Amino acid sequence: MVQVHGMRRASADAKYRQMTGQPVKPLILKLCLPAVISNLVTTAYNLTDTFFIGQLGTAQSGAIGIAFSIMTVMQALGFFFGNGAGNSMSRELGKQNNERASRLLAVGFAGAVISGLVIAAIGLLILRPLVVMLGSTSTIAPYAVQYLTPLLVAAPCVCGSFALNGLLRYQGQSAFGMIGLVSGALLNFLLAPLFIFVAGLGIFGAGLATAICQTVSFAILTTMSRKFGVMKLSLRNCKPDVLLMREMVGGGLPSLIRQGAGSISVTCVNIAANPFGDAAIAGMAIVMRIMLGANSVIVGLGQGFQPVCGYNYGAGLFARVKEGYWFCVRLATCVLVALAALLWIFAPQLVEIF
Repeated sequence: MVQVHGMRRASADAKYRQMTGQPVKPLILKLCLPAVISNLVTTAYNLTDTFFIGQLGTAQSGAIGIAFSIMTVMQALGFFFGNGAGNSMSRELGKQNNERASRLLAVGFAGAVISGLVIAAIGLLILRPLVVMLGSTSTIAPYAVQYLTPLLVAAPCVCGSFALNGLLRYQGQSAFGMIGLVSGALLNFLLAPLFIFVAGLGIFGAGLATAICQTVSFAILTTMSRKFGVMKLSLRNCKPDVLLMREMVGGGLPSLIRQGAGSISVTCVNIAANPFGDAAIAGMAIVMRIMLGANSVIVGLGQGFQPVCGYNYGAGLFARVKEGYWFCVRLATCVLVALAALLWIFAPQLVEIF
């Protein structure tokens, strides 16, 4: 036990030296690469669902747009706890206050799982009226219910996966987070067509495949966090206090508001498209998935900067924080301009695929 503790302490010290000593720009690029890959692969398997479900019919494609609002809420809560606890955790690691960092890790993980349980309970209880409220037509609603049922059952794992990916990233271990998410995504490429077409489960099969893959990702991320995290994930360290909760809420609230606003905007678009029929809702669902892919590149860049920012801010190395910030602003601007041009040129072809 003493040997294991000593090895983890040595690992934490090595990570501290890396995050506060290596040149900022290469360090950010090294950390953002796994985050960008994770986001792109996650988007790819969302688009895989869109592609396969598109073969079933327009109403089924529209059901994805309705489900997207609820999936965004799950993501928002996962980000709230993952980013909220992770922000403070990386600063505490920068201060070399590992005991408090361990508590933040455990509280963020537990909070995400519990919030997922609440979403599952409420969502399954009112699912039919909920999808109607979110903009379903009478023909889309049955498919939205079928698709969302297995996803809501897996909601604790979905929220937990988003949180754990962030918590690993804030420790500077984004590669392990990538392994967890990519493993689930690759499994979805296999299970989605198998369940939809071979097993004849239709859109319910698509939801079931995604739920299974999210559960597998959650199991892998939990194992990675326990085995390879700078701080070991242990629920024994789940000891919230008022100051800790205030820090977590302060760090996670921007993510919650941003993702929550996204869910509200998707719902408003679906409601506005409702009078125009299933095809309009399906079209918006496809466009939103494509835009999510473009956005994931920029989000990954920011995620690579987050642990660098936290560690160096906690260590009082403010010049490194500023250098990293302006590097990310310049790089993100160039990438966004390039992506905007590509999407504008190839928009018809991209939509036709789905």
